[in-house]
Amino acid sequence: MLQNEQSSDEQWQKVAFENNWKTTDKLQIVQFRSNTRYAKNVYTDYLSSEIENQWQGCVCLNYRERLLMLINLDQFNSVNDKNFYRQLPYFLRDSLLVAGLSRVFGDMGDLRAAYHQTEIALDFGTCDQPMFWTYRFDDYAFAYLLKNSTGIFETHQICNEKLLALRQYDAEKHTEYYQTLLIFFDCRLNAAAAAKKLYIHRSSFLNQLERIEELFKINLDSNDELLYLGLSMLILERN
Repeated sequence: MLQNEQSSDEQWQKVAFENNWKTTDKLQIVQFRSNTRYAKNVYTDYLSSEIENQWQGCVCLNYRERLLMLINLDQFNSVNDKNFYRQLPYFLRDSLLVAGLSRVFGDMGDLRAAYHQTEIALDFGTCDQPMFWTYRFDDYAFAYLLKNSTGIFETHQICNEKLLALRQYDAEKHTEYYQTLLIFFDCRLNAAAAAKKLYIHRSSFLNQLERIEELFKINLDSNDELLYLGLSMLILERN
């Protein structure tokens, strides 16, 4: 199913039924990697049997040199009858591993997506927070969305043109309109809070905001405009 073979869905249904797995069961993919803090390889054959012995209700496999565990959270039965998520960090620490966790899913059609979620969780997580043991996809989904939102384009080719013009104006005229707008968004479009953060009077801030709208034809009453501006600023700030 990870290789998207058409015949695999029927095979899965048959095997799942034989093992008392139901179509309504909640599933999750966990990918294990060697912890880069330590010099150790993942011994997949040994670890697969260890994992399956420790956590009943899961199956391990080596896929494209990745050690994956598919766990049935409804059928899960720990040897010590403890919560899987509480047990996992101790296992990782003792095995010198880190783990990426997909979203919980029920449709096996989501299996390949869940695998990619574990890849993203590990790639982003080990870079941003290398001292952690577990990385959940949901904690990095937004960062992934931001990183890939530009697609094939450079930031200056896809971000809001009005915002780019504003930044160029700042560079040429030595103004700080971009910073004003950025703080306004950081303060959730609260003019009083933004003025306080900029150490200016609220009326002075509103005058600056009006000047920005006038110069660059920005419509702060438009939800689409606000969303495009906000996403563009996030992309520019993270790049």
